[in-house]
Amino acid sequence: MMICTLNPDSRILIASGDSLLLDLLCEAIQLGGAEAIRAGSIQDALLMLKRKSIHAVVADSKMMDGSGVDLIRRIRSQGILIPGALMMGRDPEPAELALLSGDAEVVFRKPFGIDDFLAGLREMLDQQLPGLRFQAPLRPKGSARSAQWANRVVFDK
Repeated sequence: MMICTLNPDSRILIASGDSLLLDLLCEAIQLGGAEAIRAGSIQDALLMLKRKSIHAVVADSKMMDGSGVDLIRRIRSQGILIPGALMMGRDPEPAELALLSGDAEVVFRKPFGIDDFLAGLREMLDQQLPGLRFQAPLRPKGSARSAQWANRVVFDK
């Protein structure tokens, strides 16, 4: 497996109530070369946003204190215009609604692979924050399919 590299200047906030998923994704981001910021809840995520400069947020669709969509909407309502990605189950309808409504730039449907996760983050950061564009291979050979809706990508296995 070839790990997709991220810009080493990127700081990505991962919000999930699932500590195993949080550990795995934070480790993957670090393997990709970027800094991962952990948040176990929406409140934790909002605190991290006040303390650190964050370039993107990845939020689980269901957390104890709300949803990933709630988190992204709260971030944007504060005038923080960073790209947002959601992690959702297999049901395509909520994923499509999140994309079409503009609540997320990327949706990762569970289960997804680490290489697809990093490639999706890389594409989102390159599109939304061109100043952080990083010149390295974008997508490992043989990575999963993607479908596009209005320049937004949904990755699944």
